[in-house]
Amino acid sequence: MSYSQSILGKELNEITFLDLVTYFQNPRQESNIAEYKSFNPNGDFEQKFGGIYQAVCALLNSEGGLLIWGAPVGQRIAGKKEKEFSGDLTPLDRILEKDYLVNKLSDNIIPLPNNLKVEIIEHEGNCVVLVEVEKSSYAPHQTNNTYFMRLDGQSKPAPHHYIEALFKQIKYPDLGGYIKFENIVTDGQNYYFKIKVVVVNHSALLNEENVSFRFTCDNGLINNAYNGSNPIVTLGGHQLYYDNFQNILHYGAVPFFDITLIFNPHELVNNNYECQLILMFGGKKSPMKRSDYKLRINNIYPENINDLVYEIKENRLMYEAGIGKGTELEKINIFLER
Repeated sequence: MSYSQSILGKELNEITFLDLVTYFQNPRQESNIAEYKSFNPNGDFEQKFGGIYQAVCALLNSEGGLLIWGAPVGQRIAGKKEKEFSGDLTPLDRILEKDYLVNKLSDNIIPLPNNLKVEIIEHEGNCVVLVEVEKSSYAPHQTNNTYFMRLDGQSKPAPHHYIEALFKQIKYPDLGGYIKFENIVTDGQNYYFKIKVVVVNHSALLNEENVSFRFTCDNGLINNAYNGSNPIVTLGGHQLYYDNFQNILHYGAVPFFDITLIFNPHELVNNNYECQLILMFGGKKSPMKRSDYKLRINNIYPENINDLVYEIKENRLMYEAGIGKGTELEKINIFLER
């Protein structure tokens, strides 16, 4: 069960402004998985993000959880050390773009946070921000040179022994695999779609070795021709496997591999212009991950090439991608056609 489902009774993308109003009609207390932050319109807006970075860091370094920015103002209750949050929401006095907030979180939290879900709930020109944070496999995370953790329902600077323990938990580098969409042209018969496969190392202190990837395109053919054994194009031209794409992958390096895909317009029509790209990647010490992209190639002259992409699921561990698709034994039996 997701944190938003556990706390608010709905998945993150289903929550409405009225749901939040109803939720805070009753007094609520923060917990190790729930953080409520009110918004004060006074002061410098940019400085207000500092508390958001701290809260997200603390959740990443602890058990994960849900941050609500725009919650009611917390009130001290006699005889209790915890605040209670109830009454009117305090929405931000502007509407934030989701990408803007995600970029700010990514730029100000080290190492790069993974598995953050952001929802901006708009209301009469204002908004409330929800951030769902999964417990990080790459903790500890820091912001402004300080590590934070959740303790007694609050975000606090983490003590040295806690940080040391988190460092010892790190066993593998955090790889990220991406597809960069470049351009699409036609020769009057076929479409030629140029892309880049990019695999990077998000772990500042851990190098990865023997990085490989497997790229698959269901309704397009890989145009690249290779004389050697690496990379290898298989499945009738629909799949490319590159063993040892990077012998050593350092933090900060951005290695890429160019691929040209060929699409037959008539076959695209027969498939409702749909196309799925799958990138699977891993290394010697890191688990395999998967990035999925769904495209609708019904316009070869888009204003922005990324407009052809309508769904992205990046950097999921393979076990995460398989959730809800049966047990491992059931998957193997399907593969073996038993």
